[in-house]
Amino acid sequence: MNVKLDTGLHPREIGAKCEEHLNRRERRKEETRLKIIGAALSLLSEKPFDQITVEEITERADVAKGTFFAHFPNKELVLCAHVENLIDEVAEYVEALNHEESGSQWDTMMDIMGYVAQQDAKTPTFVRTHLAVCCLNADVRERLRQLGVEAIHRCARGIEIGQKIGEFRNDVSAEELANYFMLTYRMSMLEWAMNDGAQPFADALKKTMEFFKPAICKQEA
Repeated sequence: MNVKLDTGLHPREIGAKCEEHLNRRERRKEETRLKIIGAALSLLSEKPFDQITVEEITERADVAKGTFFAHFPNKELVLCAHVENLIDEVAEYVEALNHEESGSQWDTMMDIMGYVAQQDAKTPTFVRTHLAVCCLNADVRERLRQLGVEAIHRCARGIEIGQKIGEFRNDVSAEELANYFMLTYRMSMLEWAMNDGAQPFADALKKTMEFFKPAICKQEA
């Protein structure tokens, strides 16, 4: 026997409520995911990654162990998720920047790199651990390589603007210049992490980039 339930709602209203329920569930899922990432990052600022257990992450995030594995197959991929989130945050940051395309693209690039540096290099321990996992775990290394390629593509778009207005040298492609930007960033971060990190990484990076500025900006090359 078929039973027809009368909810007193128009089918369109029922659909809207179902969509609202799904949206709430997706928001809760994303909130839980971010809690797990945040817990892992806070632990990474305290001790090496190989000393951190999934149990410690779930305890700090206040979630069940099964919930962790519903979001991440292993703790290493939490680091990839952090980088993915960072790239999304940088994209939003770039969109929010109030700058003219005819203005200094170097200043814009330094503003963006400074923002990334503040989010990316929380402590020397965090950076060392991140680099170690990247070197030792093939899956993490490949995913971070892909994310690095995406970051270079985005960086190249800003460099193309700088080339069009005559600020950046144009005897090499925007992609190649973007690659050198990323290479300088990574090497600067490695050098910073190998030392005590007394100076904020963003400040150390700015000093390094200013030194290499003549190799990038057309009027100073």
